[in-house]
Amino acid sequence: MQLPGRCAKLERMPRLKRLVFNFIDMDPLRVGGAARLAQCLAQHVPAHAGFPLQTLVAVGHAAWEQHFPLAGAFETLDASGLGKWGSGQAIERALDPPGPGRRVSLALARPFQRGFRFPESWAADTIVHVPTQVIHPRPPKHWNLPYVMNLADIQHEHFPEFFSPRDLAKRRQRFGESAQAAAAICVADEWTRRDILAHLPVSADKVHAIPLAPTWDLSQVPSPGDAAACCAALGLPERFAFYPAQTWAHKNHARLFEALAALKEQGIVIPLACCGHLNEHHPRLLERSAELGLEGQIHWLGLRSEAEVRSLYVASQLVVVPTLFEGGPGIPVLEAMALQKPLAAAAVCGIPEAVGEDALVFDPFNPADMAAALRKLWMDEGFARELAARGKARISLRTWAKTAEAYLGVYEAALGQAPANR
Repeated sequence: MQLPGRCAKLERMPRLKRLVFNFIDMDPLRVGGAARLAQCLAQHVPAHAGFPLQTLVAVGHAAWEQHFPLAGAFETLDASGLGKWGSGQAIERALDPPGPGRRVSLALARPFQRGFRFPESWAADTIVHVPTQVIHPRPPKHWNLPYVMNLADIQHEHFPEFFSPRDLAKRRQRFGESAQAAAAICVADEWTRRDILAHLPVSADKVHAIPLAPTWDLSQVPSPGDAAACCAALGLPERFAFYPAQTWAHKNHARLFEALAALKEQGIVIPLACCGHLNEHHPRLLERSAELGLEGQIHWLGLRSEAEVRSLYVASQLVVVPTLFEGGPGIPVLEAMALQKPLAAAAVCGIPEAVGEDALVFDPFNPADMAAALRKLWMDEGFARELAARGKARISLRTWAKTAEAYLGVYEAALGQAPANR
């Protein structure tokens, strides 16, 4: 799909004057890749605007500062302690904070006035962007600013068994309502765009596929020596495979363990480093790895700092992504290729489209197929180096300048479109 063009490159200046990133209801420890996307949007969109753009970032969780620091040319709106609904409405009261770099507490903003509406002129020059699956907290019905949202995926329509009946009903209702209310929906690739159009009653011109660039600043990548030292301090062996993912069921750790167990029976022992939030599914993964005799081979590192994750990528022998479902190609796929690491990934969703022939893809439901890909990258170092070099060349075509340009075009086209009444 052709994206809206940037008005900055046309005959007139852009109408967009004010951009609000609403991260209030995002807990970065739970949303995973969406937190990395949020970081990059806040950093790169205002930096690449090329015209005066007041940018505000509203946050409500301390975990941003502790684990996913936000940086960029924006002002911060602090909604901590207000609760979901209060903080959602509080944005209305604080879109004109006192100066660049100031952290403004929404708790101190003027009291919410029932029926308040922004001046009509604001609807023509202000966008609110929620980079999550659901516009939540939803604004009151009288809200008159357009929303742009990111809909990473609709996994629940493909794997309903991973959700309770209550959660499944909630997702279907809220995803649908949010998609209807949004002025524009952004996704990471064409596969996801087609999938959303097949499952949600939204018009095709409302959904925009905007490819993501790698989220790491490659100038901050550690040297191989520093990365090796960091990983040694984490208790890892010199050679290991790396899988960065939360322990959700669809991330498919269990079948990856079966592949490693099959290789172990062949005399090929591949240590695996896993990092990411250890959620409620982690105990059953511990049980499964023990049943397969992988004690000491699986290294659970939990949530690590950005510097440590960079070191894990750099020091790893290969990166494996066995996920059953992914919104877009997934951030680990992009990062592995950007850091020139050999990649073995599941042939699902938009991953094959993203990697082409520059990574090994496998059937994530077939541990034997997965094992064959791992064996090839682990044993044939020459082939692995060649594949990694091709992957880096491929992913270098993706830049945040291009991604920011596309988002700014979507914002410009969405101006003046008030949310649908709910």
